[in-house]
Amino acid sequence: MQGVERYKVKLLPHSNEWDKEFLRTKELIEKIWGSNVIDIQHVGSTSIKSICAKPILDVAVKLKSIENMDAEKMKMLGYDFCGAQNEQKTYYLFVLRGENEISLQHIHCYGSQDKEYFQLVAFRDYLNNHD
Repeated sequence: MQGVERYKVKLLPHSNEWDKEFLRTKELIEKIWGSNVIDIQHVGSTSIKSICAKPILDVAVKLKSIENMDAEKMKMLGYDFCGAQNEQKTYYLFVLRGENEISLQHIHCYGSQDKEYFQLVAFRDYLNNHD
């Protein structure tokens, strides 16, 4: 993943490498969070085949229990823990950065009933099915 510098915008044509990176990242998350994971989806612009995309991998993770999410394991793998992203504390964010603080991956973690998770997946599916 090329990534994007903070406060910058970069768009690239779709790459099948993004799907491969998603599968590697999904496998990693399944290993560290195991049975707490309900579902993991590739979302964001890199998951839409027909558009240019910001080269940052966005991954949505639906968890059985946000309270049992082990942030330390992600931090040990180099992800920055950005904490809760809403007042209900049902959405947390991890960011993997490369050299010069370039964002490479955003891991969006949701509680099992968080509506935003379902909206992200449905929006991706709609765009992929309606050129």
